[in-house]
Amino acid sequence: MLETGQYEGDMDAGEATTQHEELQSKCNRFQRSIDHKRSALDVDGRLNLTKLLNNKFLQVRMNALALKRRIRSRLTQRKFELDGVERAYRHSTTSANKLRVHAETQIKRKEPGIQNLCKKYNSLCAELETLINQGSAPRGAVIPHIIEKEGLFQLDVDDEIWQDVGLQENDFDGEIPGWLGDDDVREGIKSLLELDRCEEEERRLCKERQAIQEWMLEEWQCVSEAINACGMLIRFYRWFELIAYIIAL
Repeated sequence: MLETGQYEGDMDAGEATTQHEELQSKCNRFQRSIDHKRSALDVDGRLNLTKLLNNKFLQVRMNALALKRRIRSRLTQRKFELDGVERAYRHSTTSANKLRVHAETQIKRKEPGIQNLCKKYNSLCAELETLINQGSAPRGAVIPHIIEKEGLFQLDVDDEIWQDVGLQENDFDGEIPGWLGDDDVREGIKSLLELDRCEEEERRLCKERQAIQEWMLEEWQCVSEAINACGMLIRFYRWFELIAYIIAL
């Protein structure tokens, strides 16, 4: 970005320079860690490492995993920024509302950059699928799930963005659990969660109905007592008029 002058989202030269310095520092730490671990390998370990470094499937998968983690970070950062703006200006004046709209606009300017990252990630997933179909992937490799653009910025708890299916090694003897790799099971879990929410809503509505009935009964009793009290006053007033008329005679 610094060389071309084309910056992602609303970044500028200063932010790009700061990010470059941070990434350079991370790279140096990682390189020292790699050198230390490489020196601790034996002969067989170094041969296996050489094979892994020349593994096209592993390279693409690691790039896809790193890219997906970056997308998650960008999405959560955007979500927190929007939530902060909404809380700060929820009960604000007209001028503050204009400032809130401006802040939201600046935050949403990052959306095209995130969408481009998702496009690159989906391209890597397609490349992994091609390698698997060609037999160039390890046995039992799973095709990663692509990121759908629809609902991308909602960050629901069951979105694909939180799952790393097919992007990491597993420790369960190559068998992927149903909740992770079976689409039918995953859809069933979503449906079950939706059923639980519906049942919770039904219980809440029953309590609301009971509260309304109790309130209506109490109001009816108050009205009835008021009517009875008014009736007694009317009868008392009529008796008073009769006594006054008799005295007048």
